[in-house]
Amino acid sequence: MQKDFTLEDLVSLLYGEVSTSERLAMYEALEAQPALLAEFEQLSQAKQRLPKVAFSPSKDTIKEILAYGEHRTLV
Repeated sequence: MQKDFTLEDLVSLLYGEVSTSERLAMYEALEAQPALLAEFEQLSQAKQRLPKVAFSPSKDTIKEILAYGEHRTLV
């Protein structure tokens, strides 16, 4: 019996946020259901078009995190 996968399931698969067993089940469903595969491919193409962004914290933020960590280890 195949599970019906949601859009959220496909996004989780796309970002590698599923277990091995669920990933295998989803790949089987993609092979068996052309409409599901088309939706997954559309999501994949949309993800590729997203801008690549890298975030880095400010020096002050890093200092605050380290200070918090030092305080927590001393208590």
